Amino acid sequence: MNLFLHYLGLPYLLSGIGFTIEVTVLGLAGGLIVGLVLASMQLSKVGPLAAIARGYTVIFRGTPLILQLVFAYDALPHIGLKLSAIGAAGLALAANEGPFIAEILRAGVLGVDRGQLLAGQALGMTPTVLLRRVIAPQAIRTMIPALGNESVSALKNSSLASVIAVDELTLRSTQLASSTFDFFSIFFASGLMYLVLTGAIAAIQLFAETALDLDRSPSGRFARLLPWRRAGMTTNPPRAGVSLPADALPEPTPSHGHLPEGGNGRNGRNGQRT
Repeated sequence: MNLFLHYLGLPYLLSGIGFTIEVTVLGLAGGLIVGLVLASMQLSKVGPLAAIARGYTVIFRGTPLILQLVFAYDALPHIGLKLSAIGAAGLALAANEGPFIAEILRAGVLGVDRGQLLAGQALGMTPTVLLRRVIAPQAIRTMIPALGNESVSALKNSSLASVIAVDELTLRSTQLASSTFDFFSIFFASGLMYLVLTGAIAAIQLFAETALDLDRSPSGRFARLLPWRRAGMTTNPPRAGVSLPADALPEPTPSHGHLPEGGNGRNGRNGQRT
């Protein structure tokens, strides 16, 4: 137990977390860009673009990530593109994550009800406004769980970057275990560090799901970032128990159908005719 706590706070292992996070962020950011491009190509009505995107997806989903890492680090220099170990790892991870993220984005867009798109077009919305006001608010909410799951997978896949000498957490754990032969304590501490990182991603995912849940009333500070939330804030009536100043209340206006007291639609009292 003492050895486990010692390795858990060892600066040599803790500094490897920074490289792990760096490779993961590069892979997810690049994968999001690649995914947006691939999803747009597949959703377009141009056949050759959709075929190219589908071919890219088949190739990079059908080959192991470890081979893509080796290709990015060893093969690209032969064509004049030499990258650092971290750069090659980020590029390979982005190229690998791109097709998976593209499928998530495409599924979210296709999941929007077709009738709502037609209604937006009937109201005269341009494609940009339709995307921002109708498609994106609904698609993003359905994509959050899948994107969170893909982020966890990318974090764990970053450990494969050790094959191209990226000095991340897994490589440092392996080197330390090879020199001390204390495999259990070292990899147990390393596994707990990965668990903390994935737990942080899960917490971010839950926060995003809660913030985008329409059944909850969002905080005013966060709602200002969402256009569909801002519209709801301005149209919601005041809550029960909240009093308004007297000058803010509208003055009553007489109705055209107002009946005189006791008249009930007839002249005289108690409903008697005159």
